[in-house]
Amino acid sequence: MITYTLEKGGDSFLSGSMVRADCDPYQGNWCNGNHKISKEFPAGDYELKVSSPKMCLKPSATGIVRIYGKASSSQATQPSQEEEKLLFDTTPNYIGACSLTDKSEFTLSSQLSVTKLKVWYNWAGGEQSVTYKLERNDESISEGTITKTAECDTYQKNWCNGVVQLNMPFPPAKYELKLSKAMMCLEPGKTGTVRLYGMASGVAAAAQLPAGIPAHLTNCQYSGSWNTDWGTMQLSQDGSKVTGTYTHDSGKLLGTLVDGVYVGKWSEYPSYSEPGDAGDMVFYFTKDCNGFTGNWQYGVHTTGGWSGTWVGTKAA
Repeated sequence: MITYTLEKGGDSFLSGSMVRADCDPYQGNWCNGNHKISKEFPAGDYELKVSSPKMCLKPSATGIVRIYGKASSSQATQPSQEEEKLLFDTTPNYIGACSLTDKSEFTLSSQLSVTKLKVWYNWAGGEQSVTYKLERNDESISEGTITKTAECDTYQKNWCNGVVQLNMPFPPAKYELKLSKAMMCLEPGKTGTVRLYGMASGVAAAAQLPAGIPAHLTNCQYSGSWNTDWGTMQLSQDGSKVTGTYTHDSGKLLGTLVDGVYVGKWSEYPSYSEPGDAGDMVFYFTKDCNGFTGNWQYGVHTTGGWSGTWVGTKAA
């Protein structure tokens, strides 16, 4: 951690501490220092001073500072209700040398609402994009092009992030990303470097099904009566929205169904409120549409194990 002061026109404007963040994958001592603020920066001349003279200096220029946010002509930028952030990293905090691979495999234990996916990739001269295929539980959910960004290694300029905008829910499941070239960073003995950005979510943000969903799942109708280990359940499906009730403690369900995976919330008498009488749940329906296995959680499920299981079969 380092301290800093920021002056505007010679007057003190802001001060605080910066914490170490993402680092160069090869020279691990070179890392970003971050300080999150919500403040309007009027037009003018600024000078940043840090407590230790170790900031990168561009030759014949000045120290490297980056400011992120939204342009505003009259009002201070207000923080978003749901700020985009790094949700998942297949190789967290890895800063060593990379082998090369064309795929990355990972498993999510909780629901994520993903806006974009990034890969750390060794780009050839003039190369600007690479094609990809993303699978969930061995079924294709997205195909297209990952585009090179300007977020590159300070010293090895061929190593840069590639990004694709997805804007889709990622239910708990096994995922595999496949690229058309084996140039993605591979942490030795592990998997390719993939990072997911967006908003953590207990219910899928998108109501519409993504492209490429298998017909045998999109054609299923889940409305009706189900026999479960938490009592008889009645489900009502309207597109990807599914609501329900079940007999145990007059329970209720509300969630979103995508590709045979139902993610949402359960709630029960008397309070119908988290964490004691409500929380997250996920059902994985079988391909014949007649059964499911799932899990439930008191309150919000983040990482690790669930509070319990939930199993059911469709009533005859």
